[in-house]
Amino acid sequence: MTQLSYHVAISQRLEALFSAFKAGKDVSPAERYRTEGFMQAALQLGGVSEVELSELQRQAYLAVFNDEGDDVEKRREFEVGGRHFGKVPAMMVKAPVKPTTKD
Repeated sequence: MTQLSYHVAISQRLEALFSAFKAGKDVSPAERYRTEGFMQAALQLGGVSEVELSELQRQAYLAVFNDEGDDVEKRREFEVGGRHFGKVPAMMVKAPVKPTTKD
């Protein structure tokens, strides 16, 4: 992969993650960890520097949440790869859990 392709792939993954949060969808820990692992691999392989990675994360966050008018109290702290992103909407669609017992 080229440096540009790492940047594009990381931005796409982060924007998809943040967009899902914004839409109130459930984001699995596996998806978050895959994104974090991809960012760590890109960093270790030299496809992105620490400064560039931080900037890509900031840009992806702002692209999704920049003019958000939601009540800040309805948000929670969010972190990926040890990097803090501030508050994102915490109101997600309830998981489709069905009881398996009669009680």
